[in-house]
Amino acid sequence: MRLPVASFIEARARRAFATALTALVIAINALASCAAQADSPPDASDRIAAFLAAVEGKWEGKAAVTPIGPRPYDITFRRNATGDLEGSAQPGGATHVWTFRQEGRSLQLRFLSTFRGNRQPILLLLQDEVDGEWVFQAVQPVFLKVRIRIETREMVIRVLHHDRLHVEIRLRRLQGSANRWPAPPGSIG
Repeated sequence: MRLPVASFIEARARRAFATALTALVIAINALASCAAQADSPPDASDRIAAFLAAVEGKWEGKAAVTPIGPRPYDITFRRNATGDLEGSAQPGGATHVWTFRQEGRSLQLRFLSTFRGNRQPILLLLQDEVDGEWVFQAVQPVFLKVRIRIETREMVIRVLHHDRLHVEIRLRRLQGSANRWPAPPGSIG
Protein backbone atom coordinates (compact mmCIF):
# COMPACT_ATOMS: atom_id res chain seq x y z
CA MET A 1 0.00 0.00 0.00
CA ARG A 2 1.23 3.42 -0.92
CA LEU A 3 1.19 6.33 1.45
CA PRO A 4 -0.17 9.55 0.11
CA VAL A 5 2.52 12.13 -0.63
CA ALA A 6 1.29 14.43 2.15
CA SER A 7 1.61 11.64 4.77
CA PHE A 8 5.08 10.78 3.52
CA ILE A 9 6.23 14.43 3.73
CA GLU A 10 4.62 14.79 7.15
CA ALA A 11 6.38 11.65 8.50
CA ARG A 12 9.67 12.85 7.09
CA ALA A 13 9.21 16.29 8.67
CA ARG A 14 8.45 14.64 12.06
CA ARG A 15 11.66 12.57 11.84
CA ALA A 16 13.71 15.62 10.89
CA PHE A 17 12.19 17.58 13.78
CA ALA A 18 12.88 14.71 16.23
CA THR A 19 16.49 14.46 15.01
CA ALA A 20 17.00 18.21 15.33
CA LEU A 21 15.45 18.21 18.81
CA THR A 22 17.72 15.33 19.91
CA ALA A 23 20.79 17.16 18.58
CA LEU A 24 19.72 20.31 20.44
CA VAL A 25 19.30 18.42 23.73
CA ILE A 26 22.74 16.79 23.31
CA ALA A 27 24.34 20.19 22.56
CA ILE A 28 22.70 21.81 25.60
CA ASN A 29 23.89 18.96 27.86
CA ALA A 30 27.43 19.24 26.46
CA LEU A 31 27.51 22.99 27.06
CA ALA A 32 26.14 22.58 30.58
CA SER A 33 28.79 19.96 31.32
CA CYS A 34 31.59 22.23 30.05
CA ALA A 35 30.28 25.13 32.11
CA ALA A 36 30.10 22.95 35.23
CA GLN A 37 33.68 21.76 34.71
CA ALA A 38 34.93 25.31 34.26
CA ASP A 39 33.36 26.39 37.57
CA SER A 40 34.21 23.26 39.55
CA PRO A 41 37.31 22.89 41.73
CA PRO A 42 40.25 20.91 40.35
CA ASP A 43 39.81 17.16 40.13
CA ALA A 44 41.15 15.19 43.09
CA SER A 45 43.76 13.44 40.96
CA ASP A 46 45.03 16.85 39.75
CA ARG A 47 45.19 18.16 43.34
CA ILE A 48 47.10 15.08 44.44
CA ALA A 49 49.54 15.41 41.53
CA ALA A 50 50.12 19.07 42.50
CA PHE A 51 50.70 18.08 46.13
CA LEU A 52 53.25 15.42 45.13
CA ALA A 53 55.01 17.89 42.84
CA ALA A 54 55.24 20.29 45.78
CA VAL A 55 56.73 17.62 48.05
CA GLU A 56 59.29 16.43 45.49
CA GLY A 57 62.77 17.84 45.97
CA LYS A 58 65.43 18.46 48.61
CA TRP A 59 64.49 19.68 52.07
CA GLU A 60 66.50 20.47 55.19
CA GLY A 61 65.36 21.10 58.69
CA LYS A 62 64.72 19.38 61.94
CA ALA A 63 62.25 17.34 63.87
CA ALA A 64 61.64 20.12 66.38
CA VAL A 65 59.34 18.06 68.61
CA THR A 66 60.09 14.37 69.26
CA PRO A 67 59.96 12.07 72.29
CA ILE A 68 63.81 12.22 72.43
CA GLY A 69 64.25 15.94 71.73
CA PRO A 70 65.03 17.90 68.56
CA ARG A 71 66.78 16.00 65.76
CA PRO A 72 68.22 17.03 62.38
CA TYR A 73 65.87 16.04 59.56
CA ASP A 74 67.15 16.44 56.01
CA ILE A 75 65.23 14.57 53.32
CA THR A 76 65.05 14.36 49.54
CA PHE A 77 61.86 13.14 47.88
CA ARG A 78 62.33 11.47 44.47
CA ARG A 79 60.33 9.22 42.19
CA ASN A 80 61.35 5.58 42.61
CA ALA A 81 61.28 2.81 39.99
CA THR A 82 57.54 2.24 40.49
CA GLY A 83 56.71 5.95 40.15
CA ASP A 84 55.99 6.46 43.85
CA LEU A 85 57.41 9.54 45.57
CA GLU A 86 59.87 8.42 48.23
CA GLY A 87 62.09 10.16 50.74
CA SER A 88 64.45 8.88 53.40
CA ALA A 89 65.75 10.69 56.48
CA GLN A 90 68.23 9.66 59.15
CA PRO A 91 67.47 11.64 62.29
CA GLY A 92 69.74 9.44 64.42
CA GLY A 93 68.98 6.03 65.84
CA ALA A 94 66.68 5.11 62.94
CA THR A 95 65.94 5.61 59.27
CA HIS A 96 62.58 7.07 58.29
CA VAL A 97 61.18 6.25 54.86
CA TRP A 98 58.16 8.20 53.56
CA THR A 99 56.49 6.79 50.42
CA PHE A 100 53.56 8.48 48.69
CA ARG A 101 51.56 6.47 46.13
CA GLN A 102 48.83 8.00 44.00
CA GLU A 103 46.15 5.68 42.71
CA GLY A 104 43.72 7.73 40.65
CA ARG A 105 41.75 9.94 43.03
CA SER A 106 43.33 8.49 46.18
CA LEU A 107 46.68 8.92 47.90
CA GLN A 108 48.47 6.59 50.27
CA LEU A 109 51.38 7.27 52.58
CA ARG A 110 53.58 4.45 53.84
CA PHE A 111 55.83 5.42 56.72
CA LEU A 112 58.62 3.19 57.96
CA SER A 113 60.77 3.92 61.00
CA THR A 114 63.56 1.42 61.66
CA PHE A 115 63.64 2.46 65.33
CA ARG A 116 64.34 -0.59 67.55
CA GLY A 117 64.72 -2.81 64.49
CA ASN A 118 61.22 -2.24 63.13
CA ARG A 119 60.70 -3.35 59.51
CA GLN A 120 56.90 -2.97 59.28
CA PRO A 121 55.70 0.22 57.53
CA ILE A 122 52.50 1.94 58.59
CA LEU A 123 49.88 2.54 55.89
CA LEU A 124 48.04 5.86 56.06
CA LEU A 125 45.26 6.94 53.71
CA LEU A 126 44.49 10.48 52.68
CA GLN A 127 41.37 11.52 54.53
CA ASP A 128 40.98 15.16 53.68
CA GLU A 129 42.55 18.48 52.93
CA VAL A 130 41.60 20.99 55.60
CA ASP A 131 42.72 24.61 55.25
CA GLY A 132 45.71 23.59 53.10
CA GLU A 133 46.75 20.80 55.44
CA TRP A 134 46.71 17.25 54.03
CA VAL A 135 45.43 14.79 56.63
CA PHE A 136 46.41 11.11 56.51
CA GLN A 137 44.85 8.51 58.82
CA ALA A 138 46.57 5.23 59.66
CA VAL A 139 44.76 2.00 58.90
CA GLN A 140 46.51 0.39 61.91
CA PRO A 141 47.05 1.79 64.51
CA VAL A 142 43.93 3.90 64.04
CA PHE A 143 45.08 6.49 66.60
CA LEU A 144 47.88 7.69 64.30
CA LYS A 145 47.48 10.69 61.98
CA VAL A 146 49.93 12.64 59.84
CA ARG A 147 49.18 16.22 58.82
CA ILE A 148 51.29 17.89 56.13
CA ARG A 149 51.26 21.56 55.19
CA ILE A 150 53.35 23.06 52.39
CA GLU A 151 53.71 26.79 51.92
CA THR A 152 56.02 28.03 49.17
CA ARG A 153 59.43 26.98 50.55
CA GLU A 154 58.40 25.40 53.85
CA MET A 155 56.83 22.09 54.82
CA VAL A 156 55.54 21.16 58.26
CA ILE A 157 54.78 17.52 59.09
CA ARG A 158 52.88 16.79 62.28
CA VAL A 159 52.50 13.26 63.59
CA LEU A 160 49.63 12.87 66.04
CA HIS A 161 48.93 10.05 68.49
CA HIS A 162 45.36 10.11 69.81
CA ASP A 163 45.04 13.64 68.32
CA ARG A 164 47.98 14.88 70.42
CA LEU A 165 51.20 16.15 68.87
CA HIS A 166 53.87 13.41 68.95
CA VAL A 167 56.37 14.70 66.37
CA GLU A 168 56.67 17.96 64.46
CA ILE A 169 59.08 18.21 61.54
CA ARG A 170 59.88 21.65 60.08
CA LEU A 171 61.57 21.65 56.69
CA ARG A 172 62.82 24.33 54.31
CA ARG A 173 63.25 23.71 50.58
CA LEU A 174 66.88 23.90 49.50
CA GLN A 175 67.85 26.51 46.91
CA GLY A 176 67.61 25.19 43.37
CA SER A 177 65.12 22.48 44.30
CA ALA A 178 62.06 22.76 42.07
CA ASN A 179 58.97 24.24 43.66
CA ARG A 180 55.58 24.07 41.97
CA TRP A 181 53.48 25.14 44.93
CA PRO A 182 51.10 26.51 45.95
CA ALA A 183 48.38 24.86 43.95
CA PRO A 184 45.07 26.69 43.70
CA PRO A 185 42.84 26.16 46.71
CA GLY A 186 40.12 23.56 46.33
CA SER A 187 38.77 20.29 47.53
CA ILE A 188 40.51 16.98 46.92
CA GLY A 189 37.25 15.46 45.90
